[in-house]
Amino acid sequence: MKRKLLRPAVMALVIVGALVVGGIAYAKIPDASGVIHGCYKKSSPNQGTLRVIDTDKAQTCANSETSLDWSQTGPQGPQGPQGIQGIQGPEGPSGSSHAYSTSNDAVDTLLAPNSNTITSLKLPAGDYVVWATGSVVKSGITNTTGSVNDVKCALDDPDDNSVAASEATANGLDYTDAVPYTLVATMSLPSGGTITVHCTTLTGTVNSEVDFNSLVATKVDAVN
Repeated sequence: MKRKLLRPAVMALVIVGALVVGGIAYAKIPDASGVIHGCYKKSSPNQGTLRVIDTDKAQTCANSETSLDWSQTGPQGPQGPQGIQGIQGPEGPSGSSHAYSTSNDAVDTLLAPNSNTITSLKLPAGDYVVWATGSVVKSGITNTTGSVNDVKCALDDPDDNSVAASEATANGLDYTDAVPYTLVATMSLPSGGTITVHCTTLTGTVNSEVDFNSLVATKVDAVN
């Protein structure tokens, strides 16, 4: 009775052991370097037969075989032809903007019909939005005391063409507060150049003074 009961158990252990051993004994093909090792039958019988071996298990080709190895990935192929160029994507919203600026704290005008350069700014080729500001004062710090005059300021392109003008009416002021001038324009400068602000005193016999002058040009994509 005991013998008949033990045989199935023994057989089960044998089967489990065989499965475990079989799982551990998996072949390592290809090897760790990605190379597949084979043996090619040189002559009859079975000439041309190819079999794969596991070199990690010390398997080798027989004398009647020639070893034949090849890579799992194969050699790199030649570079293909260049593809067609894709379409250009949209330009960013501020990809080409650049600001240039200068200032002049205090400068005299000249009497009409002459004018004096208040500010100037050298710009590279491009399209620009330009603005200039300053203030005409009644009593300045540069020998303009008693200057009660009308002052005209103009923004000129590199060819000395006036593109914008502003007049500050200081005539008749009974206080020393500043009267502002403002110049705003767009310019297209295909070759670049120097832009300027000129001011002249239209009335009176004493030069006027303009203070806190600034000239700013921002390069833009286009001027429409």
